[in-house]
Formats: sequence, structure tokens, C-alpha cells
Amino acid sequence: MPKDVELIYVPTIFKDSMEPMARTFYALESIGKGHKLHDALYRAWNVDSVELRDGAQISEFVASKGVDRAKFSAAYESFSVQSQATRAKQMVRSYVIGGTPTIVVDGKYMITGLYPEDTIRVLNEVIAMARKNVRIKIKLR
Repeated sequence: MPKDVELIYVPTIFKDSMEPMARTFYALESIGKGHKLHDALYRAWNVDSVELRDGAQISEFVASKGVDRAKFSAAYESFSVQSQATRAKQMVRSYVIGGTPTIVVDGKYMITGLYPEDTIRVLNEVIAMARKNVRIKIKLR
């Protein structure tokens, strides 16, 4: 990643039932365990169909992977995490996100629906365009 580009992951919440996933993402990030469990959670939700629909089930799962249950639960229920999840929902609506992955550059340019190699090529072109204006923030959904 170029030094003048910041990559920010934002979970997509297309419907209310997806909010626990976003809250899990933000809670784990806040306690420094986001990267540790990302793949395990993705697999649990999307491949193995593990029942992780609420904070209690998710707390049990992350604890089984070595995360402190009390720290995670406190973060999951925190105002900060709730606010981040609410903001993620608002972003999906305001950018009219229809699918993932979607990349928003500098709040102005949206890249979606391309093959990976085309996404990287277009992303580099859009970054070059945005560099002419201000510091770039990339939001990956």
C-alpha cells in the first residue's frame, strides 16, 4: 500500500440480521484480535453455517478460539461498536452498495463488480486521480 493511502475495512450490512457480524468485526478490532479470527469467522458464517446470530453465540465462539470472553462481550455491547455498526449501515445506504467487494476511494469514486486484476488496475488509476486533490482514504467493503 502506498504511504499516502489508508485502507479502511467497513463491513457491509445489507439487512439487520447482518449487524452481529459487523459488531463482531468492530469488537475484535477494538481489542486487537481482528486479524486473528477473521478467517475462522468467515468460515463459520459462510462455509460451515455455524449458528452465530447474537452476542452470546458469538462470544462463545470467539472464546473457543482463545479470545477473552469478558473483553469481547464488553466491546461487542459498547456504545462505540454500536455506533460503528450504525455508521456502516448508513454508508451502505448512502453509497448505494449493491454487492461486495466494493471499494470507495476518497468518498467520491466507487469500484465494484470487476475481476480482481481489473479492480487493481482501476484502483491505481482512481488513486492517481484522487492524489491530485487530497490525502486518500480507501474504504473496502
